[in-house]
Amino acid sequence: MSLPTFLFLFILILTCSANPIKLISSNKYCIIGGQNAKEGQFPHQISIMYFFWHVCGGAIIHKNWVLTAAHCVSLNINIAYIKISAGHLEYLKGTKYDVEKIIIHEKYEIYSDKRISKYDIALLKIPGNGFNLDDPHKISIIELLTEEIPSGKLLSISGWGYISLTDDTPNTLQFTNKTWVETSKECKERYPDLYYDGLICLGHLFFNGASQGDSGGPAHYLNKLAGIASFGDRYCLPQNPTGYTKVSYFVSWIKSKIN
Repeated sequence: MSLPTFLFLFILILTCSANPIKLISSNKYCIIGGQNAKEGQFPHQISIMYFFWHVCGGAIIHKNWVLTAAHCVSLNINIAYIKISAGHLEYLKGTKYDVEKIIIHEKYEIYSDKRISKYDIALLKIPGNGFNLDDPHKISIIELLTEEIPSGKLLSISGWGYISLTDDTPNTLQFTNKTWVETSKECKERYPDLYYDGLICLGHLFFNGASQGDSGGPAHYLNKLAGIASFGDRYCLPQNPTGYTKVSYFVSWIKSKIN
C-alpha cells in the first residue's frame, strides 16, 4: 500500500469514528478486495441497464422474472429504456432483454431524496418466452432460500459495483465470500429505524471483501438466493454492515406475483 493511500485510509477511519457515514441507497456499492467471477459461477446474475449504462444488479428467479431492489426502478424510470443484460461476465457483452412490467412491493415508500425505505424489493417481467435457458452454464434460474440463515454463516455476493475508494468499476463481474450474517439483535441495534423482519445485516472485513455488490445484486447461501442488496455506507467500513432484503421473508409475496 502506498503512503498516500495509507494516509487517506487513516484519515478516513478517524473521521468516520467521530462522524458516522451516512448510509446510501444508491445504484453503486462496492466489492473491495473481491475477485473476478468465473464463467458459469453466477449464471443467474443480471445487469439492469438504463440507456445502456449499468445501474443495478438482480437475479433470475423464473424464466420471465428478475428479482431486484425497489429503489433501482422506482424513481422516474421509463420502462422503454430499461434493458436486462444476462449470460456474460461483462455486462456490455451479455444478451439484452426488454422489460415488460415492473412490480414494486406495496409497502415500499418512494422518497424523492433517495432516502432508504423498508420493503426494498421489486420484480421485473421479461416478455414473451423470457430468458434463453438452453445453456444453463450462461443463463439459469436460482432457487429462492426459504429458511432462516444462522448468524455467523458465510455468504457470497456478486456485482459490478465499485472496486475501490476512487470509484473504479470492473469490466468483469466481481464476487466475494468474505461476508457473514449478523444477529438480529446486532442488526436492530445498528439500524433501529430501518430494521424489520425482512432485513438481514451482512458483516464484512476491513477494506477487504466488504459485503456490498450492486444494489439489487444477490447474496447467496447454499447456492440459493438469500438476499438482495439494499443499502450500505459509501466507504464499505466494517462498523457499518450492509443491509440486504431477506428473500425468505418475501417468498410468499414473490410467488403471488409471478404465478
